Amino acid sequence: LFFLQNSMFKMEGDVSCTTDQYPNTVVGVVGASRSVVSMALATLCGICNIAQVSYASTSADLSNRDRYPYFFRTVPSDSYQALVVMDVMRYMDWSYISIVYEDSTYGTNLFQALSESIDEDDGFCIHSVHVIASDEEDMDVSDYQDEVTKLYEAENVNVVVLFLVVQEVISLFSAITDLNYDNDRFIWLGVDAWAGNSDLEQSYPEILDGAIAIGQFDIIVDDFEVYFNELKPETNTRDSWFIEYWETYFNCKLDYSEIQDYNANFTESCDNTSSVFPDNYGDFDPFCPFMMDAVNVFAYALRELLADKCNDTDTLGFCDGAKEVMGTDFVTYIENVQFEASSGQQFSFPPDNNDGPALYSIMSFKNGDGWLTIGSYENTTHFNDSLVIYNGASYPTSQCSEDCEDGQIRLYKDSCCWQCLECAINEYVANETQCVPCPAGQLPATGASTCEDIYVEYLRPDDITGIVAISVSAVGCLLTLTVMV
Repeated sequence: LFFLQNSMFKMEGDVSCTTDQYPNTVVGVVGASRSVVSMALATLCGICNIAQVSYASTSADLSNRDRYPYFFRTVPSDSYQALVVMDVMRYMDWSYISIVYEDSTYGTNLFQALSESIDEDDGFCIHSVHVIASDEEDMDVSDYQDEVTKLYEAENVNVVVLFLVVQEVISLFSAITDLNYDNDRFIWLGVDAWAGNSDLEQSYPEILDGAIAIGQFDIIVDDFEVYFNELKPETNTRDSWFIEYWETYFNCKLDYSEIQDYNANFTESCDNTSSVFPDNYGDFDPFCPFMMDAVNVFAYALRELLADKCNDTDTLGFCDGAKEVMGTDFVTYIENVQFEASSGQQFSFPPDNNDGPALYSIMSFKNGDGWLTIGSYENTTHFNDSLVIYNGASYPTSQCSEDCEDGQIRLYKDSCCWQCLECAINEYVANETQCVPCPAGQLPATGASTCEDIYVEYLRPDDITGIVAISVSAVGCLLTLTVMV
């Protein structure tokens, strides 16, 4: 963070750094990834008037422009994710859920946003809430096992919402394995912190089977994938981390690289003809396109700023007028950037808003097939009905009580749980909680939702039933007369 120190010195006018290592003019920072880090950095950047653009921090708190006037991001706020989670619940008719969230800003905001979206009047309820400490030192194996035991004790809850980071989900699933609980007891519903994660897929495919997660919009940037796949250690010398990445990826050592902790045990020599992704290009971090967009925000803003400061749109560069770029001036250019994003759509920041566009992929994990995209969110939620399947059939329901049969009413325990009671033989179901007697001369119709007149059938002389009845009556009369005589 020397650039921040230098910026503060420059603001005070006491010291100016002129070395190549710490340039005198820093106009922006790309990052960070986790929201808690971005918040700390945004506070410092605000003090130093330095613009910051994050590619992965999604906490709703970061939308506060008064608190973070120099912070921007190319991803949407978590508040949208909670809305999509609610849309999934409605689509699946999952009205009775449990929630597990970490007690960080990320988890707490998501939990609060979903809680506010859940309308008990619509029949959606939270059975139980479980909080995971975000500090690993405060959660050990037994703590995770206790939370898992509580989850499995809940009756009729088949869906659990996880507002957790990947490592916490791994610890939770590990506890399920350690306790030998059923792998298919729950459908897990989650968000981008663990959506599409390969570690979960490889370690716990049976537990994860059927899980649905809201992830960042599935964007494939073909040109970048081709470019990245063609990189080699000999040609990509500007990236000081690429050698370590290459050796770690292929589990080998380059002849000219130094021996360090990460490669000390690599015995094979690297083949310089290898490609980073020899089989396919599907191994990129899902936030990679948003990193590109974050860089483009600065690139397009700088282009416009330099054009204004240097009065030359053909040969842009750091002229004298642009050497002392003030953050307050530069933020205005960032607020007005417009360009084609990695998604192919036009990117711009909404008025009085520092968030990226709300674009999400809705993914489902199928054991053996991996993560599949079953829907998306672009202002509204869309599902591909043909792909929304679980073990070859529909997803299981998650509701506290089963629907009552015809002629039954609900005796509510709370807004989501009830007991079914039979109405009397002469009563109809006036509403879901009330049986009402039918008027005189009427009985409940089929379905018991209304009453109908009792049908009266009179005997006719030519009817076989009438003939038999009259005959029996006549015989009875004759016998009575005979006895009397």
